[in-house]
Amino acid sequence: MNAVAPPYNLPQELKPVLGRAKRIEWASIGFLALIVVLMAIVMGNSEAMKALWVEDLLSLVPSISFLVAARYRTKPPDEVFPYGYRRALLVGFTCGAVGSIW
Repeated sequence: MNAVAPPYNLPQELKPVLGRAKRIEWASIGFLALIVVLMAIVMGNSEAMKALWVEDLLSLVPSISFLVAARYRTKPPDEVFPYGYRRALLVGFTCGAVGSIW
């Protein structure tokens, strides 16, 4: 049986920074979603516009992966992850970095 570590709490001075980052990501998702919808409306049968639409759709991946990772980060340690989920942001950052390569 693994020993479970105590929960990790973000330092008080970094909590507003994380909150601001989340707000910026939500704004980014809203802006990008608007672009995706507008592109879908005007693309018609153009293959080039369809390719750009897919590219814009994939640009949502970094923002969404950050928000999902920030949500998991707050989960307390358990038997499966005895040190907690605090490294989930690194997974989100990696997904965002890979998503921006596409």
